[in-house]
Amino acid sequence: SLTQLAEKAPTQLYLQAKHVLDAIWPAVRSPVAEVRVAAARAVRGCLSVVGQRESHLHVRWYQSCVEGVTAGLGEKRDESAHGSLLVLSELIDVSGCLVTGFEAGAQAFEAYKDSRSRLVRASLIALLPRLTAAVPPGMATRWPQQAVAHLLASLSAGPELRAAAFVALGQMAAAVGPGPRFAEHVAAVVQACHEALQATPPSKRDARATSKGAPCTAEALECLGALARARAPRLEAHLADHGLLGSLFTPGLSPVLAATLTALAEHIPALLPQLQRRLLEVRRRFRRRPATHARARPPASSSSVAQSLLALALNAPPRPRWSVTS
Repeated sequence: SLTQLAEKAPTQLYLQAKHVLDAIWPAVRSPVAEVRVAAARAVRGCLSVVGQRESHLHVRWYQSCVEGVTAGLGEKRDESAHGSLLVLSELIDVSGCLVTGFEAGAQAFEAYKDSRSRLVRASLIALLPRLTAAVPPGMATRWPQQAVAHLLASLSAGPELRAAAFVALGQMAAAVGPGPRFAEHVAAVVQACHEALQATPPSKRDARATSKGAPCTAEALECLGALARARAPRLEAHLADHGLLGSLFTPGLSPVLAATLTALAEHIPALLPQLQRRLLEVRRRFRRRPATHARARPPASSSSVAQSLLALALNAPPRPRWSVTS
């Protein structure tokens, strides 16, 4: 594939970059979603190789991609819009602040924010934090407000869009930064995360359940961790206002919980004693459980999660996992 060629033989791909970027658009607009996703990844691989070369030509190729995206969005077909949004996300990731790319994304937002296509709306949600990171100075105040408002509204949509919105809100906090532009939204985001964690069905401990009405607990936890890493304003106070620390453990132990707790402890040190107490309570409950006959050995991932959580509870760094080979 072109992605593998970009990794294994970048020079050969660079020599053919123009031909690839000219010929890729039918695949980007394919009726088959998997083909569109693969085509967007191929564009990323090609642009990554182009961007590594010291040449003014790569700016021209970036602009050529923007023109292809704009043409695809103008077709007013869900398939074409979805593929174009995927390419635009990859383009902004590779090129950084590309004004014409932001303009194309802003126009797509206005045109497709209420699309009936689940794939188009999910792709647009994933694109918003990237656009915010590339926002030109003239729109640095107004655009984040629009984007965050749309993401908060998307939390009322179906499970897949709701999950994407939680992840995007965490990324949006990082894109906007710890200043006042995101401050007014922190309380609403924390409240939404709290509701998602509280809604976990007692009989379902899979944090990534995808059934209808799933609370998206893994994504809510991921969002909280991202808020902590982004140093969202007054996050500690909002967590206390909603009593959210107790809800963190409602979905059960998982790698995403371990990552979120670590982020909270690292970036809000005042929470560490409370997190330690709750972790030790969880540990005591597990130790009081009666043993079962022929209990299966837990998988390595579960052991790693338990080790990370215990290390956090004891305020010690996780011990490395040594392997012995003969």
